[in-house]
Amino acid sequence: MEELTFKPLLRSVLMILIALTGLFLMISPVRPGVIGGVAPDLLACVVFFWVLRRPSHVNIGIIFGLGLTADLLLGRPTGLGALALLLMSEFLRGQSATLRDLHFVFEWVVVIALLLAATVAQHLVLWLTFAPTPGLVEQLAVTLTTALAYPVVAVFGRYALGLRYSKRRFMASPHDEDLG
Repeated sequence: MEELTFKPLLRSVLMILIALTGLFLMISPVRPGVIGGVAPDLLACVVFFWVLRRPSHVNIGIIFGLGLTADLLLGRPTGLGALALLLMSEFLRGQSATLRDLHFVFEWVVVIALLLAATVAQHLVLWLTFAPTPGLVEQLAVTLTTALAYPVVAVFGRYALGLRYSKRRFMASPHDEDLG
């Protein structure tokens, strides 16, 4: 009985550690994957990938907490990035069953579309509230590098961590629960 409650907790802790590692890579002086001085949002990539592969292992509290941590560490408007991350991940959670049956390229296109929509929405919210607004070009550069980083995170998650889409219950086998 203990194994049933311990395993999901372990998976959640692993996801949080990987997401925080991505966040700390974003703020470290030596930043892998930086293109033209713009670092990708690795936290978003990890959260999206994990939510799509194991939607039941990442709850909204974890996502919002990670997003709020990123907002505070990166000096972004507190809560706006966390809310955007939460809304995007919940949309992806709802689409995980559909995306499971499609090629990875379609998943990537959906992630890119969400990133673009969130970038424009955040820019619009900041502009409407008369808050200091970073340049849209700079925000779109972060969106572009994040979009380019998503397949790299997906390869890492798939092959290093063994995270695949969870099978439907009637097709599940004992070997589907490797790590995720």
